[in-house]
Amino acid sequence: TAYGLSDTSVPVINVDTTPGKSFDLQQELGRAQVGQTIDFDPPGTIITGPIKFHQKSPVTVDGQGGTIWSTSGPVVVIESGEVVLQNLTIAVIGKTPSATATLETAIEVKPGGKVTLRDVTVVGKTQGLATNEEAWRLPGQLDLGTLKPGTQKFKLRLAIGEDVTFVSDLAGLIFDPSYLPAGAHEVDVTLPDLYDGTRLRGMVLLKSSNISRKFDVIGRVNTNGKDWGGKIIWEPADWSTVSKPAPPPSPPKAAQPPPTPAKPPAQPQPPKPVTSEPTKAPDASGPTNTDAATPAPASNPPEIPKKRNVVKSDGLDESVFG
Repeated sequence: TAYGLSDTSVPVINVDTTPGKSFDLQQELGRAQVGQTIDFDPPGTIITGPIKFHQKSPVTVDGQGGTIWSTSGPVVVIESGEVVLQNLTIAVIGKTPSATATLETAIEVKPGGKVTLRDVTVVGKTQGLATNEEAWRLPGQLDLGTLKPGTQKFKLRLAIGEDVTFVSDLAGLIFDPSYLPAGAHEVDVTLPDLYDGTRLRGMVLLKSSNISRKFDVIGRVNTNGKDWGGKIIWEPADWSTVSKPAPPPSPPKAAQPPPTPAKPPAQPQPPKPVTSEPTKAPDASGPTNTDAATPAPASNPPEIPKKRNVVKSDGLDESVFG
């Protein structure tokens, strides 16, 4: 049979994907039970998308090195449910230089869906993944054109959304640096020992923890070819924008002193009580206050004029006081 459970204790559906066999991955997803795994058999199978996941129960698809592809995107859509994709390449294949973001999307996760990626390679964009999707700027295909024999050096300008390591199956292809943190970068690329008549065809992977981005490299070698001489061979159209360094963070504002609280209105003070000090009795020994007024001494009684007799010439006595 084309489909079947390999072991009741391990929920795996082995799908016969041999060319010429009838196969419908979408149908198998509808039949999947809780926690089942759908394996591609034989490994390395290529399946045409798009494929939509709207699962009521969790499911795992193990491509065993296989590929799901389409000439336009999205190729795989997770509309609902929990899905695990592993050992799989999901690719938009086709020359669409002026395509919209939707047409270039390889994986799209809707708000009701959840996906876990394990060793998955993506050719195209992603939507709905927590991978800083808007930051990525990669060539869909890097065409080197016709190169002169010998060693060729050129530069790539890329923007990436997470830390990656370069891996390539093209013999001798060297990236410097081979590891890049998230951001915009200019990378030196070297292709040594190119011989006349050689055709170049390979791929470049930018590998992160669970997902890899991929682009193809093609070219040919001829004595009449071009020597790039370390020049820039590719950059995104908006390089001048994405390569600008992020503005430095604004310095923290100095702490402002708290406002001085307004003084409460003055409360009216009660009138002070008037107190009278008792009059002290004079000391028997006499006053001690030197500042006290000294009583004026008693005035002498007026002198009584003495009477004297004045004898007038007429012989009469006249009393005169004075």
